[in-house]
Amino acid sequence: MKKILFLSICILSVLSACKKKADGYTLTVLSGNGQSGEVNSTLPDPVRVQLLRGEEEIGYKQVKFETSTGQILTTTTDDQGIAEFTWVIGCEAGTQTASITALDPGVVFATTVANATGTVPASGWYKPCGIPSTSLYFAFIFQSNSGKLFAAGNQSVYASDDHGKYWYEVSGLSGVYRMKQFGNTLYALSNNGILRSQNDGIVWQSWTPLAATELARNNSHWYATRGNGDMVYSDDDGVNWLNCKGNYTGQNLQFMFTSPNDIVVGASPTGLYYFEDDSLLKRYMLSDNTLGYYESNTLYFGYQGNVQSAQDTLFTASGPYWNFSAGSGASRNLKKYNGSMYVSQFADLYKYGTSGVFFSSPQLNARLLDYVVLSDGAIILSYEGIGLVRKQ
Repeated sequence: MKKILFLSICILSVLSACKKKADGYTLTVLSGNGQSGEVNSTLPDPVRVQLLRGEEEIGYKQVKFETSTGQILTTTTDDQGIAEFTWVIGCEAGTQTASITALDPGVVFATTVANATGTVPASGWYKPCGIPSTSLYFAFIFQSNSGKLFAAGNQSVYASDDHGKYWYEVSGLSGVYRMKQFGNTLYALSNNGILRSQNDGIVWQSWTPLAATELARNNSHWYATRGNGDMVYSDDDGVNWLNCKGNYTGQNLQFMFTSPNDIVVGASPTGLYYFEDDSLLKRYMLSDNTLGYYESNTLYFGYQGNVQSAQDTLFTASGPYWNFSAGSGASRNLKKYNGSMYVSQFADLYKYGTSGVFFSSPQLNARLLDYVVLSDGAIILSYEGIGLVRKQ
């Protein structure tokens, strides 16, 4: 009766939980404990442990190495009872731990713990975890209202739930070149049409087959631009799309905004436009304007080539707002985060209210494609030919 009772307890406790602790064994860290290394890098020395029973060296036993940041490795002790592991520091600065266990099926011989410290590089930036080393191009970075991050590179889309420290590939999405959010719904613009998600990007479903480069909404009206220069609108939730009338003849509307009075503003290399009564009408004759944002009835955008100062100039609809010397190249991606205004220019990121470069690194001498500034001050950046980097 006692044997039957013991067997039942083991089954109910899950087989792995029925492992017995063997007596007399010790597992000791010989070397590699207490090291430090930059986050998302390999420690210089392996962690070496030895399994003993008394003074007897126990060989050919399995040893499992599991870190607090998710690295799991298994190996076997040699004839001297020694096993070693290469420890990859995760993307958390500070103390990281490794639980090391010597075991056989159903038996735990001994356990021990090793520690390491993750440090942020002196430059302040590092490549986050989860992104393949071959992913060197991310056209955009997008942050949903919940704080979840998305980035699209090559054909894949990656997401992060922890402020850009760890990333994972999103299933059901490919070829995405822009994402937007309206209300609680996310929209992904791709070569295969527009998909949407109503659970913060976990599940995606097709919304419309329209291949759009930009998307905007005002109440029940939808507006979209296409790569050939067309601008279309829909009043039936994307079922049917009609061409807008007007005098727009450019090839690329770069971005769109909606205002309370049902105007959509688009910027292209040939000027700024507004949308009214199903027509797209020219309003500002400005060339080389850059991405901006719309807030409190004011449009903010960058403009390269001020003939008086030969400087890049930030404009609002009412006139000059901010001037700074930015060297060669055009300003890109004007955004607002945490109450401050940011604008990128080649490899640098400028912050409103500062006289110089807010973020720049000689090691990242590449074109800055996009960026996101997080609520805790961290910045996620996408560099051409480098991929995603994170600065704390």
